[in-house]
Amino acid sequence: MFRWTHCIALVVGGLLTHASSLVAEDLHWSVNDKKTDKLLLDVDHRFVENSSGKRILVNDSARLEDADGKAVLDYDPDTSTGFSIRKPKDQYVRLLWSNGHQLCKGVSGKVVFDYDGRNRSIAINGSDRETYTVTCHNGNSESRLEAWQVVAIAYALQPKLFEVSKADAEAQRAEAAMNAKETEQFYATRLSGEFDVLSTNSPVFRDAKCLAKPVGKFVYMQYALSNGTKLQGIGVHKNPGEGNDQERILTALNSDGVVALGIYEVESGQLQGSWFPTSLLADPKASLGIENLKGKTGDKLAGKFTITEGKTPTKGEPYSGTLELKPIQRNDGGVTPTYELTWSLGTVTIKGIGIQVRLYDAKTKTHKTYLVAAVGNGEVLVGQHFGISSSDVHLDYAASGKTIAGDESTTGYIMLSKNQ
Repeated sequence: MFRWTHCIALVVGGLLTHASSLVAEDLHWSVNDKKTDKLLLDVDHRFVENSSGKRILVNDSARLEDADGKAVLDYDPDTSTGFSIRKPKDQYVRLLWSNGHQLCKGVSGKVVFDYDGRNRSIAINGSDRETYTVTCHNGNSESRLEAWQVVAIAYALQPKLFEVSKADAEAQRAEAAMNAKETEQFYATRLSGEFDVLSTNSPVFRDAKCLAKPVGKFVYMQYALSNGTKLQGIGVHKNPGEGNDQERILTALNSDGVVALGIYEVESGQLQGSWFPTSLLADPKASLGIENLKGKTGDKLAGKFTITEGKTPTKGEPYSGTLELKPIQRNDGGVTPTYELTWSLGTVTIKGIGIQVRLYDAKTKTHKTYLVAAVGNGEVLVGQHFGISSSDVHLDYAASGKTIAGDESTTGYIMLSKNQ
């Protein structure tokens, strides 16, 4: 039986261990040499054994360990579409990058290990030739290896793929140090300091004070309301686009600060999401949560979506279920689409709030549609701070509950002016 706190932890940050019924079905796989059909490895939901039945690798959520419990690889979900594979305690050197079925030399680099789930085969070094065959002994035709299993098989059979030269490692560290310095300087000049509320459509936010404090590439946010309530949470910076695009700080808040911000890229028939818990403010290098869904998408997001991949922040523990979106009618004059979110995870329901926004994507140099969501303990607020300058900021928000939103509206706006 689930507890409410268990399910909040799934999305908010793995604060508690989630129920075992949400763990993916335990499947047993074997890996054989394509030419000789010789058994090379046995793989289940956590362990990898060699052909003699000796345990050689263990999956421990965000890392891969040897049989003695020593970490050999770290998984770093640093993009919404995949994750980097790094040496333990060497976060700045990427050994390989994976989208779940391929291992590549960088995000857009050469494919060196390719798992074909449909044909149950593996090819290496960009070749079309099958090197290994993969067999699932207790699944069905749709069963697929998990992302960590692909990495573990590659590491066990092709360890040289994970080697980087000393010069390459030093170059990566130097680039990371330079980027970190530029990032720190950039964010230090943005949404930072104390602000007064100049105007708002909600009586709850009248005479409120705002505090914004950059923490690495994130922002600690606090709104002190006139009734004594303090809303706290996390802001995630989205780069400005070209032309008249403004910077955005996507924000999730609640009264105790145990809240998470979800950012989903809306594609045809699917939502590709990452979750940013407030625990990132204490440890900015912690792993993000992942939640990918399938369902009907369009100009208006409405209906039920099925979770195709769900992993908690920090620990990377898997979960499954559905997410239903119901449009909320705005009565504050705002045009930002707003939604009530309902997750069904086993026997437990989790409520959240979301808004749909168009943001510039620097990589593709195009505008994309995103669903921005918040979930946490009690009432939550999700919004976007924009028009960020040295003095004035606008917050467009949606909230759940009367404490935050007041009796009249679940949506609204706030105009802020920075204290001099």
